[in-house]
Amino acid sequence: MKNINSIFFSKYTRVLINGNECIVGNIAFDGRWIKMSHSLYKDLVQKSQNNISLLSEKEKKYINAFREVGICIDNAEKDELQLYPSDITIEITTQCNLACKHCSYSFGGKKYREMPIDMIKAISKWSEDNKVKRILLTGGEPFCRKDIVDVCKVIKQNFTGSLEIITNGTLVTDEYIELIMRYIHALHISLDGYDENSVSMIRGKGVYNKVIALINKLKMCGYERITLSCVSVGDDNSEIIKFKELSERLHIKPVIRQLNIKGRAEENFAEDPMELRIMHNLTEKGLTFKCLCNHQYRSIFINTYGIVFSCAALREEELGIGSFIVSEHKIHIDGLFAKPIVDKIAPCQNCNVRYFCADTCISRNNVIYSNNKKRVERCHIKKNKLEKIVWHTDNDL
Repeated sequence: MKNINSIFFSKYTRVLINGNECIVGNIAFDGRWIKMSHSLYKDLVQKSQNNISLLSEKEKKYINAFREVGICIDNAEKDELQLYPSDITIEITTQCNLACKHCSYSFGGKKYREMPIDMIKAISKWSEDNKVKRILLTGGEPFCRKDIVDVCKVIKQNFTGSLEIITNGTLVTDEYIELIMRYIHALHISLDGYDENSVSMIRGKGVYNKVIALINKLKMCGYERITLSCVSVGDDNSEIIKFKELSERLHIKPVIRQLNIKGRAEENFAEDPMELRIMHNLTEKGLTFKCLCNHQYRSIFINTYGIVFSCAALREEELGIGSFIVSEHKIHIDGLFAKPIVDKIAPCQNCNVRYFCADTCISRNNVIYSNNKKRVERCHIKKNKLEKIVWHTDNDL
């Protein structure tokens, strides 16, 4: 066994207890778990802190398995999260020309904010210096900025990686097509439907035809690096199947996103149909112990104020992990480790399946577990099923 004299338990290791049994796993890495006797686990922890040379062959087998799934690590420094992002998403504006029913942040109002261009330039330079591979521009709607051409030019003057834009596609004029052809490596268009009727219900009338016309025009110009995304809002998979069929006809890669019920989405949707389908069809194969996403923070999001988040789904100020300081051309990180919400709230703290119940998305967990009604409904559907799968199935070593 490798480095048997150096055993560290990850700070992301968690233990669930059920009588004489326990389940051990890493909530931020891998997702697999190990079921064993609680007394054996306590012995392993004690011996790892004292004389690990006394480990039996059976105990060594467990330590090897612990290493494999991230419960144990060979070096405590490996457990420290470092900020080495390969992708940076920049919120260049909160202005939007649409008011989509499923928008998690209720964009589309009269009040908005734009990121100063000197901050955009500084982030571009930082990205180049720190070997970032891709910058994505998002909003709001990026093409609401009257200086979007200057924004793209400034970025490409200071950054040699891929520059991409997330857009609703309705404001892209011929001038902007020239911009896309010259500077933009990929265009990610949000459509959320498969025809005029389905799209107009979410995004408004005329959006579908504008997007299809834009895609055809880009393709006529030889531009092929386009993705088309759709948020699942229906009670079954029929709308997703039709959306994929549309994408296939357009020869474009489809991207399916899960509904996050907050912001304007909370006003228009009572529940997430995709999540309901998942909860009602639980199997051991689909379970994960992981309930913290983006463990190494390979992708970060910076809002118009320069606040840094671990992803674009986390835009609430209290969820920020740091800030970008323009004068220093540097990101200051306040704290990378996020404690899962199921360890914070009283009804869930002592639940013996809480990490399996939680989503890997921090934003979705905040929406679900901060709402007592949603939390109770989730518990009613999932808890008994989860207990049967994880505690009454022979899945130990």
